[in-house]
Amino acid sequence: MDIRAVEEVEQINNLISQMTSARNILIALRYWGRNQMQDDAADIHGLTQQSFSTVCHRVARARLEYIKMPKSLNDQLKHIELFEAIADFKNVVGAIDCTHIRRSKVQGPSG
Repeated sequence: MDIRAVEEVEQINNLISQMTSARNILIALRYWGRNQMQDDAADIHGLTQQSFSTVCHRVARARLEYIKMPKSLNDQLKHIELFEAIADFKNVVGAIDCTHIRRSKVQGPSG
């Protein structure tokens, strides 16, 4: 590996380490929810494709510990009822930063 490649990797790692965890999570969720091309999504956030990929990889590894969705059908139905009561959102289980995340429909009282 030549010295320029090593320096580039160090720059990417420094950039990513300076970004907040919340920003990293929102970047990854927006990318996953919108099915964007990585290059395009990276450009939007001022990142290289390589650093963008690293951010998404780190969030994917950490998601099991920090990002929680209702696990049981009863919990999912409870969240659906709460979203409908709050804002008349039908069949919504969760929301993050106005980003829509595709998920399979849960059958509830309204079908």
